Amino acid sequence: MRGLPLVVSPNGDLALTVATGDEGTGDPHRPASSKHPKGAATAMLVATNQLLLDLPGVEGARRPDFTTWVLLFRRAPGQIVAELSLPRTITREGKIVEWEQRIMLTAIPLDGDMATVRPVEPEPDAGVVVRPRDRG
Repeated sequence: MRGLPLVVSPNGDLALTVATGDEGTGDPHRPASSKHPKGAATAMLVATNQLLLDLPGVEGARRPDFTTWVLLFRRAPGQIVAELSLPRTITREGKIVEWEQRIMLTAIPLDGDMATVRPVEPEPDAGVVVRPRDRG
């Protein structure tokens, strides 16, 4: 979507994108925001989330197709911390600053500067459909 990496579930009701977070990322006791400003595509997705969350003033509006979650991550001393969060508010400057829901994920420990990633054998039919990006 407009150059934004986005994964959409097979039934089309949920999408996921990834962003670097600030120092509050992964800490349920601190507010978190995106570390860097996001563009127009992200702002549009956050506005869509607002419609889906039934915020005041949008009753009767056409329901958008999917809700977009953000995998927010940051590098902390000796680990990568992350959360899966549902963005609610984005500033004019493009920073996501408010979340409807935040799900803290288990930290990934780092050995020195490297993390070990072990590939998982995919299921024969994982139900993932990959389509070429629309360049039009």
